[in-house]
Amino acid sequence: MAEAEKKPKRSEKMYGKGPKISDEPAGKKPDAGGGVREGGAPKPKVAAVEGEGRMTEGGNAGGDVMAGTDGIPTMHQESTERMETHHRHERERGDMMHRHEREHMQREMGHHHEKHAEMNKRHEEERRSMNTRHEREHKELGERHAGMAEEGPTGGMTEKDEGKAGTEK
Repeated sequence: MAEAEKKPKRSEKMYGKGPKISDEPAGKKPDAGGGVREGGAPKPKVAAVEGEGRMTEGGNAGGDVMAGTDGIPTMHQESTERMETHHRHERERGDMMHRHEREHMQREMGHHHEKHAEMNKRHEEERRSMNTRHEREHKELGERHAGMAEEGPTGGMTEKDEGKAGTEK
């Protein structure tokens, strides 16, 4: 039998050459040490930062030296403190709820000495005192931040009247 005439592959018809098959996948080419990617653009340098995103290391800047507000807490610091307090309160509330649930389960299984009514009364008192304390802490936090805000961005400095000038005559 005579060999059938070979049809040209689609890529040969379109581009005049066949596909190039390499051993390495397209995105996995080893770096030759030149620091340049295949397209000619330099590789971006990635700095390793320890503790990134944590506000505990190095302290907070607290204002701008050039603006004359150095040492005055900024809004993001106050908001961080509010959020940390809120999350602490929520964790504490969740822990108390789970502890109360465990105590009820233990009582049902006969492993707790309290009667149902006594336990409910104690749990209610604990919940109320915790909520009262959380409200007091939240109020104190708000008052402290409001005290800082009364000074405003000027830090309590007053503006000196320079008189009328320009178009204000």
